Amino acid sequence: MGDALGTAESAAAAAAHAASRSADLMEREQRVVVDVQNALSGMTQRARSAEERAAFEALRAETAERTTERAAMRVEAIEKEVAAQQEKVDGMYAKVAEQLRDAPADARFLAAHADALGAFLSDAVSLKGEGTGTRGLWAARAVSKGEVLVRVPLSAALCARGKEAEAELAVKLAARVTDESTQWPMYAGRVLPSEGEIDSMEAWGVSAIQWQLGGAPELCTLPMGRCYQRDDRIVAARAKAGGEHSDERLRWALDCVRSRAFTAVDPSDGERVRVMAPLADLFNHEHAPVDGAPAPAWRLVEGEDAFEVAAWRDFAAGEEVTLPYASGACTSLELLTSYGFVPHGRNPHERVMLFSSAWDAVLASAPRDSLADERLRLVEARLGRGAESPPLWAAPPSAMDARAATIGVLRLATCEAAELDAFHLNESWGAGDLSALMGVPVGDATRRRAAAAAAARSRDVLQRVEPGEDEAAAARALHNHSHQMSAEQRRQALAAALRLNVCELLDHFAGDAEAAAATIAPTY
Repeated sequence: MGDALGTAESAAAAAAHAASRSADLMEREQRVVVDVQNALSGMTQRARSAEERAAFEALRAETAERTTERAAMRVEAIEKEVAAQQEKVDGMYAKVAEQLRDAPADARFLAAHADALGAFLSDAVSLKGEGTGTRGLWAARAVSKGEVLVRVPLSAALCARGKEAEAELAVKLAARVTDESTQWPMYAGRVLPSEGEIDSMEAWGVSAIQWQLGGAPELCTLPMGRCYQRDDRIVAARAKAGGEHSDERLRWALDCVRSRAFTAVDPSDGERVRVMAPLADLFNHEHAPVDGAPAPAWRLVEGEDAFEVAAWRDFAAGEEVTLPYASGACTSLELLTSYGFVPHGRNPHERVMLFSSAWDAVLASAPRDSLADERLRLVEARLGRGAESPPLWAAPPSAMDARAATIGVLRLATCEAAELDAFHLNESWGAGDLSALMGVPVGDATRRRAAAAAAARSRDVLQRVEPGEDEAAAARALHNHSHQMSAEQRRQALAAALRLNVCELLDHFAGDAEAAAATIAPTY
């Protein structure tokens, strides 16, 4: 930014010099014109005859006309030169202003802010991505797993515990960002998002969610539920604020808390604490490995009244330093709902709800035969009735338990009479282990019907959530151009990106199920 500002200042100086130089040239030309005019006037007065006076007068008039034309041309050229220089200056200063606006925090600010907070910020990390919409922390050198990167004293953080911890944090944040005696106003202005920049879907509102996701219950159920929970938290925050803050400020504060606060365990009593710590909230998300989520890389430091974040894995120099949000195994829908982004590229933890419950799966997929009621009674006894029973998912091959649960329930839904007895006799499956349904022996015909039912359901959901061509194009532009979009454009692109991720998984899941139906693959 300093280089751009220096260039702009140099251009401004060049423009001023050009204007000054042009003014000097015009002044010298005007003096020459005056001298010529005076000389011709004297020659006219000294003329010996009327003919000579007429000739000198005509020469003086012609000289004045040509001088006027030349002066006008010179003025026009000077004006063009100055305008060009000014345009260059305006463009450079606009670039500087854009950088100042789009760079929420730079390395110098972070270092100064860490000092003011009494916090520790490792020299292993630096801030990059200003003005691109993808700000994050990057490794300035090799970082080893477990190395402490940020430590913030609790006196500089916000903490709350209990059922209404987030509402309490929202009230504290709303108060702190206007308290000039603290560092929070500066941090809020340069790091925290404005109201128009918060993209978490739970802040969109129910009607916007339904509109953007095409009303598909497989996608709308989670974020709509979170919207209602958010309303409850706003009511709680309003009660705690006692009228000191507007609803708009409390909503903004709550959305910041929801997307940026950590959940840690107090080592002194084992209770869960919600912590919002400046600097610690600058890490971007990375998916945890599919073979098991790592232990949280953040903690409350026992005996030090501090909150710290350590590297959860090794990072090479130049690599972005990240954290797995929440459990690290979040779906794209969960990430957009709580944190306001859709992961770029394949998400190994992607899942899409096919049936809201096992009960609904059996009700929708089972043939209307004499066994229909008996199947439902068995599901109710083992899994619960209606929404009490667990949902069923389309999942990637790495999530074999989720896949097995879906196919197993559909086998139960489409089995024959003799096979239904086997489901009754097998006591290994239940709400705690739906995948054990795959151990119940069934014939090839049932296996084929179950796989075909899974494929048909996946294709049906895919057809309902697939975005149009324009929406897909906006989603593909999201990663590099989100900071250039309006809030509404960004939401449309985020919803389309989510639907693209979901459709990719549904297509793969349906393809695998169709292949299984055709070949009766052992995995099904």
